[in-house]
Amino acid sequence: MLKQHVAFSEICLLVFVLSGLALKPGIAQQDDAGTDKVIYGNDDRIDVYQENNAERRAWADAVCALVEWSDLQDNQDGTYFLKTEAYRVAGKPPCSGEAFSTQPMGAYCSGFMAADDIIVTAGHCLTLDRLSDFAIVFGFDMLDANTPRYLFDWSQVYFAVEVLAYQYTPTLDFAVVRVDRSITAPGASPLPMRESGLVEIGTPVGVIGHPFGLPKKLAFSSDTQVRRIDAPYFFFANVDAFSGNSGSPVFNAATGMVEGILVRGNTDFNVGMSCFESRRLRNDEQYPEAITRSSAFANYVYDDGLIPENDECSNATEILNDSFISGTTRNATGSSVSSCGVEDYKDVWFFFQVPRNDHYLISLCDGDFDTTLALYKGSCGALDEFDCDDDSCGSRSQICAELRAGETVYIRVAGKRGAVGNYILHIDSGADCSEPACGRTDSEDLAGILMFFMILIATIFFSFMK
Repeated sequence: MLKQHVAFSEICLLVFVLSGLALKPGIAQQDDAGTDKVIYGNDDRIDVYQENNAERRAWADAVCALVEWSDLQDNQDGTYFLKTEAYRVAGKPPCSGEAFSTQPMGAYCSGFMAADDIIVTAGHCLTLDRLSDFAIVFGFDMLDANTPRYLFDWSQVYFAVEVLAYQYTPTLDFAVVRVDRSITAPGASPLPMRESGLVEIGTPVGVIGHPFGLPKKLAFSSDTQVRRIDAPYFFFANVDAFSGNSGSPVFNAATGMVEGILVRGNTDFNVGMSCFESRRLRNDEQYPEAITRSSAFANYVYDDGLIPENDECSNATEILNDSFISGTTRNATGSSVSSCGVEDYKDVWFFFQVPRNDHYLISLCDGDFDTTLALYKGSCGALDEFDCDDDSCGSRSQICAELRAGETVYIRVAGKRGAVGNYILHIDSGADCSEPACGRTDSEDLAGILMFFMILIATIFFSFMK
């Protein structure tokens, strides 16, 4: 039932061989990539019934569990029964004093309601060609100290029908999924997400989800804060989370805004000869949990079915230096083409106010369709194209250009031969235009590639351990 995660580090294989944690083959073997999580300082996790804060209870109503379809029994009367397992790690029971030791495991990942018929989860929680093998369940909670909810009404169970956006790479991890109908689970409503900008270091945060597949838990504390913001698409916080929390929304504790989703972290448990216990680290541990920024996926939700606001040059969206903007061209229009494109009519527009003389890498390398990228000077209606790229990143595009302070550069993002899809437009200053590295430095590329292949090796290795 429960997919367990492979540690995302240079010793990922060794850790799991020594601990005896084996994957169970199933619908989401990519789930191993979202490595384990852990407890920082005190264990802040509580059950939904224990939460006295009405706002947080409302946030929890919008959080869902991803479960295997084979673990749901359709009772043919509008209800479903969820089959669960005893709380075990590597076949060992919890040690004396371990929290939630008598509760069942029923989920393998978490997610949340982002729109009327859309949920967001981690990319590594999905296998794209096997969407029918899992279900989305709202309300897998403890009703009191001794009673898990096993029986679910039709309004609490949903099925994936379309993946609107998906990334599962060393630098990005999310999935935006349409379900089979409007979500009407009791109390559930779309959670607000940060669309742009950076959450600040020190911001208090909390997480809601299904740690190690257990009934839903909330984990908030004044000591739980954003610790690092130095990665392009991730930030890091000392939230108490475990395998199974992958895809859990991480909230700004003050505003309720979803700042991101849990995807990676430290090793969950210490496993002994006869039992296991949760691993504990200091609140200021150097390598806290990794969280995909919601600004990397929010626009795929909010732009769904709409003509982009920046569909025309006159409505170009500003992009700032050393930042990124995600979005989609699925409903874009247009009538012009770029010099390097072939029938790249469907476009969206941005403008960049150059802050200083420098070399800038303007990249679409992290998108999911065949792009073209063109740069212009002048004004809308009288634009002068000065650079254009088609396939510098495989079928995607990037340009490294020397720009002057005070210039306004218009940026056109389009798809070759009418292609449409999801893009992430990234601008980085201080670029080395002699050897552009698809939006990353050589060292970052090497580290990402090594980690990615470790994940694949671990996935193959553990798929044979049954």
